[in-house]
Amino acid sequence: SRILFRINVYKNLLTGTISPNIGRIAALEGLHVGENALTGPIPTEIGMLTNMGYAQWNDNQLSGEIPSELGNLRRLRQLYIDNNHLSGMIPDEIGNCNLMEDLWIRGNNIAGWIPDQFYDLSNMFRFWGQDNQLSGTLSPQVRTLVAMEDFTIRGNFLTGTIQSQFASLQNLSEVEPEPPPAAPNPTTTPPTISARQRHVPPRLSGRRRKRCYRLKKI
Repeated sequence: SRILFRINVYKNLLTGTISPNIGRIAALEGLHVGENALTGPIPTEIGMLTNMGYAQWNDNQLSGEIPSELGNLRRLRQLYIDNNHLSGMIPDEIGNCNLMEDLWIRGNNIAGWIPDQFYDLSNMFRFWGQDNQLSGTLSPQVRTLVAMEDFTIRGNFLTGTIQSQFASLQNLSEVEPEPPPAAPNPTTTPPTISARQRHVPPRLSGRRRKRCYRLKKI
């Protein structure tokens, strides 16, 4: 019998929801359904795919919270769930994905603080969390993200200063915050992108190439 390892159906005008039966494809290593019109939640059964290395569900209309079951995916290196309608908070269990290298959650309605467990992702070199409703301050534990090269958090309700917290990250080449907006209230919402930026993830195979950026003055 044949074993299905990867599903790649991005940009196919797909509609409907991601079926809970996805959890039955135990050998699945990659699921790319980006740039479609999928709706509904990310099924909790996704946590059964313990061989998953990359998941690209960007640019759909997915809603609900990021399931805590993602923490079961210990081999997950790349997670792109940007430009959807996801809400709730970043689950604590994300810290279990200690091989994570690239995490994009931008352009959603994700709120609350960044959990302490997030800072356990010491292999992560890029985090795009802009244009959400994140609040609170960045933990001093941000200095444990020793592989970080690109940390983008503009368009949120984060407060405090970041200069000293990032000073020890020698690989960091780009930080993109902005002056914090007023604290959220029922009549205040954070800035949002007027047009969704095209999602251009890195290649999914081969070694990633070292990039050189000029550190932005903050």
